[in-house]
Amino acid sequence: MKNFVPHYYSDFKCKAGECRHSCCIGWEIDVDALTLEKYNSIKTDFGDKLRENIDFQNGCACFKLGEDERCPFLNEHNLCNIILNLGEDYLCDICTDHPRFRNFYSDRTETGLGLCCEEACRIILSDEHHFSLFSDDKNYENLTADEHNFLSERDLILNLVDNSDSVFIAIRKINEMYQINPFELDLHTAFDFYSSLEMLDISWRDKLNTLKNPQTAQPDNTAEKAFLNLYKYFLFRHLSADNFYGGLNFAEISVKLIWAICERTDFSFENICEIARMYSSEIEYSDENTDKVTEFAEG
Repeated sequence: MKNFVPHYYSDFKCKAGECRHSCCIGWEIDVDALTLEKYNSIKTDFGDKLRENIDFQNGCACFKLGEDERCPFLNEHNLCNIILNLGEDYLCDICTDHPRFRNFYSDRTETGLGLCCEEACRIILSDEHHFSLFSDDKNYENLTADEHNFLSERDLILNLVDNSDSVFIAIRKINEMYQINPFELDLHTAFDFYSSLEMLDISWRDKLNTLKNPQTAQPDNTAEKAFLNLYKYFLFRHLSADNFYGGLNFAEISVKLIWAICERTDFSFENICEIARMYSSEIEYSDENTDKVTEFAEG
């Protein structure tokens, strides 16, 4: 099976202790079976500490989070003591993989970077190139006819966005292409809906509260480019043959909600990244929230 990655994929490197929003804080950290076997085989004091900090819930192993929901192996410098003591090969799968996500096909896997990571978000939203995927594997790809058709259709959509000057022009053209009624974002309804979803970080509510404020900010060219990249990201991650219109609707409402918050705060690149990062953490990393947003967008 061939693996494809976006053209910016290799630019990513974890910021470790320099990260302002560590993925080792506030997230449940599952320990996969193979890594658990490794931990059980370590006959040292650090191995004892590993085992002491693993809990079992419904037969699944996970780290016992400490104060402020910190991973027990995240030290005072926000560095991982597992890496420092044992090396990266001893990280559990979820830690090695984050912030990556995957789209699966019969003979292809696409691996992308998720916006919930501040460094991945910066790379994606600041990208200056047209969206493309590449693979180091030169073998023939054996996809179904339906998969070929979908990927060709997705390429057409992403190319249209790449050649648009504004994200709203791109959304309008795609809606017209597929005869989709545009999603009219009513801010009061959107506030009530997004506030009703399961919330990971209470500060996300503060961002939603800005929807009640008047519009005060205007985008510049940097902001327009960032939102075009944001739209491409949502399309790449959520568009599929099985959920084609749902993916289009999810991408549209997500862009419009983030845009509306920026209109009421500011369109600086840093703020766009922060709102997008929080949105991704709150919505994309909960299947239930993602499904509810898609249903809400579909009316």
